[in-house]
Amino acid sequence: MKIVALCMTLVGTLVVHNACADTAKEIATGRNLFNHGCTACHDDTGYMVKGDGPALFGVVGKPVGAVVGFNYSPALRAANHNGDMWTPDHLQEFLIDPARMYPGTTMPWSFSEAKDRKAMISYLKSLKPLKP
Repeated sequence: MKIVALCMTLVGTLVVHNACADTAKEIATGRNLFNHGCTACHDDTGYMVKGDGPALFGVVGKPVGAVVGFNYSPALRAANHNGDMWTPDHLQEFLIDPARMYPGTTMPWSFSEAKDRKAMISYLKSLKPLKP
């Protein structure tokens, strides 16, 4: 019985390890996508260093159109007023076709591949302060 329990623990550990490895791979893929497409307009730090798009550090879980100092389109300002939030599901929809979701946005990129959207969202979720 102890051997069965030990085997179950090892299998569970391997499953958790593989899930973490997949997440790390997704984050790395998302970082690569960000660095090769998004940095022309966006910054991934907590500072607003680009003028063409808002900084995206900590964007997941924040209200739409809430980065101080960025001049959002009327549609994104309205989304902020309506309480829209950048949840993973909301980002998933936005990244498919930003202009369809928020007409007038100047976001020129979209991600037709679900795996790319998932990787980008994983990367954006990783952009948060580390807990002490």
